[in-house]
Amino acid sequence: MVSEKTVKNLNGVEIISHSANYRGFTLIEMVVFIVVISVALSSTLLLFNQSTVQSVEPISQSRALQCAKAKLEEISLRKYSGSSPTGGIPACGSGQAGAAVCEGIGASSELDDIGDYHNQVDTSLTNCSITVTVNQANADLSVSGLDSSHVMLRRIDVEASSGQSTIRLSSYRGNY
Repeated sequence: MVSEKTVKNLNGVEIISHSANYRGFTLIEMVVFIVVISVALSSTLLLFNQSTVQSVEPISQSRALQCAKAKLEEISLRKYSGSSPTGGIPACGSGQAGAAVCEGIGASSELDDIGDYHNQVDTSLTNCSITVTVNQANADLSVSGLDSSHVMLRRIDVEASSGQSTIRLSSYRGNY
């Protein structure tokens, strides 16, 4: 509702004054509004920040798993022992005619058999550090009729460079 009123100023000039029932925001209302908006905005930004940081972890785990699988496949393609003939027959240490004595497990730069990978640390892959351990698996196998002295346990530990993801793959390799 607007009403007009005519008023004379000190010089005698008439001034038309409009008065209305308009109401604005008070200072307290503005401060409360700003506080509520800032709390809501800060909690929303905190939530986005946490989701962004946690979204990298599955990628790191996937990369570590790919590195471990690649190294395990590389080792699986090698001979059981450096003294094993091509094709593996007769198996080294088998006691068959013409069978050679199996080489022990030890690190070697040749990398022609699985024992040569023992204690190898490989950092050649991007964002992966791979540690390989090869052990005799005599006590690990309890299958009747199996000579477990000719089985090696290959354990490959892969750690992503971020240090947050560690994937461990293990595999048994028989002397055949």
